[in-house]
Amino acid sequence: MKKYLSLVMIGLSLMLSGCNKDDNNDPDTPPTGDTGKVRYEATVSDPENFKLLIHYTVGVDISSEAPEEAAKETIVESPFTFEQEAKQGTYLWLSAYPIPKDEENLENLQLPKTVEVKIFIDDKLHKSNSGENYAMVQHIFGQENYQ
Repeated sequence: MKKYLSLVMIGLSLMLSGCNKDDNNDPDTPPTGDTGKVRYEATVSDPENFKLLIHYTVGVDISSEAPEEAAKETIVESPFTFEQEAKQGTYLWLSAYPIPKDEENLENLQLPKTVEVKIFIDDKLHKSNSGENYAMVQHIFGQENYQ
């Protein structure tokens, strides 16, 4: 009987000491519940002749939603700016394409056009990308130390 009692005591002490390690005290792990201000920006190199076709996400929790289904689409003048509050686990995605303003004058428009997209977190540039006729950036908020 003493043998079983000592095994139970050892098992309980191991279980209790193991549960203590579940606390999130790692400084490299972002705490849950963190929020921040996120700003998307997009520009095209020829805003006089081109608008922007923008796809972006707003408040998409990566663990519960399919980002493709939650993406917004809009056609806007350049520059494009959008702000939102984000919490940990929010999927941030921004893409942009140039769209001619005057479709009747397509043959006179010079392609390719440079498109630039940026994500700012708490007013600091976090990610940016540029490309000819398309640019995209993405990030999961709260994953800053795990890129």
